[in-house]
Amino acid sequence: MCLRAVYPYLQPVDPQVCFILGRHSIPFMQNSSTGSFLPPPVELGPQLHSSPVRATAGLEASSRVEGYDVARAIAVLGMILVNGRQILLMDSHPGTAWFVQAADFLYGRPAVLFVILAGVGLSLMSRRAIASGEPEKLAEIRATLWKRSIVLYAMGMLFRRWWGADILHFYGVFLSTAALLLTLRGKWLWGLIASILLASGGVFLVIDQTPPFIGEAISRAGMFGDWFDDLFIDGSYPLVPWLMFLLIGLWLGRNEIITSAAVRRRLVRGALISLVVAELLGRLMPPLLFGVLGLRNEGVLEMLCMLNSFPMTPLFSISAVSGAVLILSLAMARPSPFLPTGAWRVLQNTGKFSLSIYVSHIFLFLWLESWLRGMVSVEIYPALAVSIILVCFFVVPAAADSWARNFGRGPLEWVLRQAAAKLW
Repeated sequence: MCLRAVYPYLQPVDPQVCFILGRHSIPFMQNSSTGSFLPPPVELGPQLHSSPVRATAGLEASSRVEGYDVARAIAVLGMILVNGRQILLMDSHPGTAWFVQAADFLYGRPAVLFVILAGVGLSLMSRRAIASGEPEKLAEIRATLWKRSIVLYAMGMLFRRWWGADILHFYGVFLSTAALLLTLRGKWLWGLIASILLASGGVFLVIDQTPPFIGEAISRAGMFGDWFDDLFIDGSYPLVPWLMFLLIGLWLGRNEIITSAAVRRRLVRGALISLVVAELLGRLMPPLLFGVLGLRNEGVLEMLCMLNSFPMTPLFSISAVSGAVLILSLAMARPSPFLPTGAWRVLQNTGKFSLSIYVSHIFLFLWLESWLRGMVSVEIYPALAVSIILVCFFVVPAAADSWARNFGRGPLEWVLRQAAAKLW
């Protein structure tokens, strides 16, 4: 039941950086913009072009929001750093301490950004249908989302044979659930978000040590029990709290973060303040409570003041959401005050291929890890692993930019969209 038993090779050695469930990767198949699998689609390049199906015909004309792809590219690049650390650098080494610390800080945050971006994309995708008041249009969009969620879930269940921390099958569940909540009013949406945030504390306590009666009930339920345990208790990205991030994205998409500079400025200020406060509390409270005051480092106190990402504590949720909103708001500023035009274009194209990058880089790192361990000495391996991760970090955007200019859509994005179109 516990992921440690199933994927022991993913556990970190250093107890100071070990989360309760160990560090799994933060992969993610995201999509909330038009050229990837979930958001409103973009026109296909000539090599991959096919006639759009009726269910998505009304979405093909939607223009791509550039900053949306840039934000997703930032999440993809963060994913490369974190997953590279988890796969290639599980054994700590003094010479790589700087890289390990940076990757550990990022751990969990790119995935949060991806899920929030997905929620924003769903809001934008359904806005016109909701405003029209025509049930047929909304039903058409929901059917499209359900088909895509089925394909994502199937792909994720297959992919997890190689990668235990898969997020694709979770994402399929998030997507199908969000399809039912597209028209939920703002106050009810925030009520649900707050409820999930509070419930995440309970999930943290349960995951730390699953009560015997829960474990027995799950075991007796067989396959259904395993499915329930994966989605709600012991999986890498359980619905509580991860569905909360999708709902936050839905709210952001409704409130003009894309078009209103004034809204973005307010969000930047609020996100920056909450990020700093959450990080300070997470770093100052544990030494004070468990060191100076001598309280026991467990239970509710641990849940309230720790910055754990897996399982996730409420304080980390606030920090990760604040960081994601900050990145999204800054990415929506166009022209960017931070990036030249060429770099902006490269990041935009990188964001279009997030699914293909996610799957391919996991396989690449897994293969390299198994090959290099037997070929390279222990002294050389850590520095070589960091070099490989950093090379991938810079090469991937260049490769994505080249692919975009020749094909227009990522290979896996195209395959999955075609598979979803043929379901019914």
